Formats: sequence, structure tokens, C-alpha cells
Amino acid sequence: MTTAGKSYAHIEKETLGAVFGCEKFHEYIYGRPVVLETDHKPLIAISKKGLGEAPPRIQRLLLRLQKYDLTFKFIPGKQLIVADALSRAS
Repeated sequence: MTTAGKSYAHIEKETLGAVFGCEKFHEYIYGRPVVLETDHKPLIAISKKGLGEAPPRIQRLLLRLQKYDLTFKFIPGKQLIVADALSRAS
């Protein structure tokens, strides 16, 4: 993450992570339905709202996600064992 990215709000970091993952695996997921599992409920809420209701930085990130057929699904953090372990690795 860049120096500027480190100062993003948590919702912006979560959205940026979704964008990074989708763009990284573009060849595999483009044109296919994808379920994006997250433990961040505000990300699900903001993805369901209209684009104009989001802050400008999140709008730009959501625009980058529009080309994918994404469905956001909430999974509690305790059930996302692999992601939790990777985020705590030093």
C-alpha cells in the first residue's frame, strides 16, 4: 500500500482490497458471477447504495468494480480463518 493509501479510512481500504483482488484475477472472474466474502458490513451496505451516495474516493473504486458480476456476502471474521491468519502474519 502506498503512503497515501495508508491514511485511507477503513471502508476505503476494504474497497481497495476488493478492487485489487478483482483486477489481479481479472482473467479468471470477468464475465462470471463472483461471490466476494467479507467481514466488513459497511462494504456490503455501500455496495448496495447508489453510486452517487458514496464519497468520491469510494465512487472511483466502485466504478472500477462495475465491470464484474459481484455479490458481496457477509461472513463473520471468526469464520474467515485463512484471511484472518494472513492479515495477522508478520
